[in-house]
Amino acid sequence: MAAERCSRCGTPVVMEASMNRSSHFCPSCQRKR
Repeated sequence: MAAERCSRCGTPVVMEASMNRSSHFCPSCQRKR
């Protein structure tokens, strides 16, 4: 299965798991805090 791409910039969306939850985000449009 191919990774989904960000609708804003086209960068592949990243899935990150933390504390039994998962988040999907664009590493280009959304910076880590």
